[in-house]
Amino acid sequence: MVRFSTRQDAPMPPPKLRIYHNPRCSNSRGACALLAEQGLVPEVVEYLQQPPSLATLRDLVGMLGLKPLELVRQGEAVFKEHYAGRTLSDEGWLEALAAHPVLLQRPIVVMGDRAIVARPPEVLLEWLQRKDAPMPKPTVPPAILDAIQAAIGAESAAPAKRKEASPRGGATEKQSIRPARTAIAHIRGGNKGK
Repeated sequence: MVRFSTRQDAPMPPPKLRIYHNPRCSNSRGACALLAEQGLVPEVVEYLQQPPSLATLRDLVGMLGLKPLELVRQGEAVFKEHYAGRTLSDEGWLEALAAHPVLLQRPIVVMGDRAIVARPPEVLLEWLQRKDAPMPKPTVPPAILDAIQAAIGAESAAPAKRKEASPRGGATEKQSIRPARTAIAHIRGGNKGK
């Protein structure tokens, strides 16, 4: 028999926190200091030494809700020499950012499935306090979800003495399966496009 906890008060692990950092940038240093003041220890990615891949850049623009061109630092010498006056596609700008990471706006702070360009660093305070921001959905391989769904289906279809209310006032097996089905539907929704 498969059992699922229906406790709602179990603590969720905090979403992963990361900062794309340039130690020479005062805004970037300020964002690191502000995070430290809040008691937060991010994973620090010095993106000039560890340039983000095209896939990571695509993820970042998606989380930021920006066009790739909006992440390009147009005052940099590399931009003026190679890109000024050029019209590139979104993919072209992503390739430019991957080839020349110095062009990337900074600092970028990522928490879970959301991100912000922390210029000035003080914008982080409100962003970190936002309660309406979606928490990251767990990514579970579809095969595992199918196995769990099959186990739930088998358990709920098994002939059992089911009553709508437990004689002791607790949840019946049928009632305890409902949250698991809801959770699976929520997770499946989070897997779309993965």
